[in-house]
Amino acid sequence: MDTAPRDDPRTPLGKGQIRLLELRPGKGKEQIQCYIHVETLDDCPSYEALSYTWGTRCEDDPKIKLNEYEIQVRKNLYTALESLRYPPQTDTTISKDHGAFIDVNNKGDGVEIKNPSDLLRETRGKSRYLWADAICIKQDGPEEKVHQIQLMGDIYRKSSKGIVWLGEPTNLTERAFMAAYWLCRVSYHQESLENGLKISKNDHGDLESGQRKPSFITMARLDDVGVKWTICQCWKELMALTKREWFSRAWVVQEATLSKNVFVCGNYSIPWSELLRALNFASAIPIRPLAGVSLPSHMVVIEKLRRELDGRSSFLDILLRNSNCDATVLVDRIYAFCGLVDQSELQALGLQSAEYGEQDSSWDEEMKKQKSEAVYRGLCKKVAVNLLRTSKNLNLLSGPVGNPEGRSDWLSWIPDWVARHRPGCLLPDQPSFRASGGARTVGDIEFRDQDSTLGLEGFVFDSIEEMSDIADRGPPTTWTFLQYEQYKKRMEDMVEFLQRCLEWEAITNARSKTSYVGGGDSLDAYWQTVLGGHVT
Repeated sequence: MDTAPRDDPRTPLGKGQIRLLELRPGKGKEQIQCYIHVETLDDCPSYEALSYTWGTRCEDDPKIKLNEYEIQVRKNLYTALESLRYPPQTDTTISKDHGAFIDVNNKGDGVEIKNPSDLLRETRGKSRYLWADAICIKQDGPEEKVHQIQLMGDIYRKSSKGIVWLGEPTNLTERAFMAAYWLCRVSYHQESLENGLKISKNDHGDLESGQRKPSFITMARLDDVGVKWTICQCWKELMALTKREWFSRAWVVQEATLSKNVFVCGNYSIPWSELLRALNFASAIPIRPLAGVSLPSHMVVIEKLRRELDGRSSFLDILLRNSNCDATVLVDRIYAFCGLVDQSELQALGLQSAEYGEQDSSWDEEMKKQKSEAVYRGLCKKVAVNLLRTSKNLNLLSGPVGNPEGRSDWLSWIPDWVARHRPGCLLPDQPSFRASGGARTVGDIEFRDQDSTLGLEGFVFDSIEEMSDIADRGPPTTWTFLQYEQYKKRMEDMVEFLQRCLEWEAITNARSKTSYVGGGDSLDAYWQTVLGGHVT
């Protein structure tokens, strides 16, 4: 007689406790078997944290066994667990599609493809311990969800490794990983040549602009290290890999920033550092097939945050950098980044605990949507007011335009982190000089009408005589491997942008060949204004 428990084994958690998922060995289409273990975060065994996209819920989503209790999980998580579990002790075969496990070699001066046979011997019959939010957090318990979200930053920070699950492989995935492998090989090869010739590493430029400059890589040198045309032929597949949904989601930013990551796609894997190396290096190889290639913006932002963890970026900086990220739940456009800042800053902003609002099963979809939007509007207002009060910094007003259509339910000065319309200058990051010198600029801020009206003190220094339209879209940044319709759209955007630039020049008389009031040429002064002081 089967006496196995049939109740959900995820019993209530105490303060500082988390659940770990023991993923038992299995192969093929055998049902996935897992066990739940409750651990204290400050003293728990080694585990890997899974970063993935949830995807859409479906009625026929597959089931896994949790202890002896069956639960339904979304397809993307199911395929991740199916791929990540180790083979049974009795399984001595290697799948035809054994994949490519790319890693840094033991010498630290290159990459290698690990032998699947060796990996099989090391892992056969073993359990794998993971943390996966959809299972390790009971999604139907709002109190637990709020508590666990507060711990998520530490959960990823304390993991032995972060596994970035990009999804199932396609018939072109192998080509993508081979391109990354060879790009890393060439990059390490170039570094060894540069070290021998004592070439300055400053020739590589900076990460943010994507201009890591290979100083003397040519197609002949690519042939020298056995690459030939492999990179050029497979680059399209590698770029397609970086356009998967994971690279646009909000929650993955803190997950990837706080852990040592490896990208996994089916049976293929590569460390974060090496994929970044491959993409960064390829963006500047002076050969035509790779012309115009740039780093995915999501990776640039995450890598910048990883490098700044000790200094801690402000919460406003993080929100502004990630304003193009997507999240299914509106309030997660803000909560997804809370793990990247100190608790003291979160407390000052009123974000010490997440608030998702009440949900009633009797509500129809329209009612749920309205309630969700109301909670989101309240959160955006609270964050905006507290940011302005605590920092006195008006950079908040450069966030995504909160009320482009004049809605009565949205205050115009509060950024809407769901909106895509965000004004900005033509070049990214910080300007080359500050008008205020070394002084810290603060605004004289006053709130009225129960924080619904923002009052600022300023000086009248001129009057507006004429206005032009704004540039809704900036110049295209990447052109590589576009389909006809995409290319046509990019060209149309470029033409529209250039027309707007000509309008601006006409309104300002920038080409009048007169001297600027502050000295110098009027046209130079005009473009310094448009570029926001980024170019010296």
